Amino acid sequence: MIRFLIAALAAAAVLAPVPGRASAPPPSAEVFEALILARISAFADGDAERYGALLADGFVHVSDSGVRRSRADMPAYVRSHGGHGAAVRYRVEALDWRPLGGHVLVDSVMVEQAPAATARWVESNLFRVQDGRWLLVHHQETPVVEPARAIAVDADVLAGYAGRYDYGDGLVDTVSLDGDVLGVSDGGPPARLVAVARDTFRVDGAGGVLVFLRDETGRVAGQVFVPPNGQVASSRKLP
Repeated sequence: MIRFLIAALAAAAVLAPVPGRASAPPPSAEVFEALILARISAFADGDAERYGALLADGFVHVSDSGVRRSRADMPAYVRSHGGHGAAVRYRVEALDWRPLGGHVLVDSVMVEQAPAATARWVESNLFRVQDGRWLLVHHQETPVVEPARAIAVDADVLAGYAGRYDYGDGLVDTVSLDGDVLGVSDGGPPARLVAVARDTFRVDGAGGVLVFLRDETGRVAGQVFVPPNGQVASSRKLP
């Protein structure tokens, strides 16, 4: 909390117009950390005016879902998606900056701490000096996917998942059991399936979630696979 307040005060100093100052402060990790926290603070408060004051002409925002927004789109976006409340805290980790053709590219990891959970994402922010201040030209973020915690599953339950699953168009996955390790393959070496909930597995090293479906008798009848891109595919278990 103290660090957040210090960074917010530093951001205010960076952003406030100073009579007679001809240029922005020299680039440094502290300057850009303060600006990054100022951006996320404005977003968390749903304050579109404060957010807009951080943006350069021609600003582009690319969200973690790949949606591209212009500077003109941001007020409505901040008002509709921001406003998380005072219970959420943020910090910046692993900040790295480097000059890039008259701009400065800043990469960092953002940590969001809420009462229910902690989330992380990677940010890339492009800054340039405009009107004597460092302003954002481009912002892009990518969520850091943290694997769900594994749970134990009885061997007889694991055996019920083994079999071949038809996704259509000639794609058939094979689920095999080797000792107490469940694997899935579409023809190559099997990827390990790690149980995270009842009938629900993550694909180790590949991302995505695989859910086994049961029929009215309780027998495994198919799969639903949700890869990281969110495109859902379903299959039926072959006899």
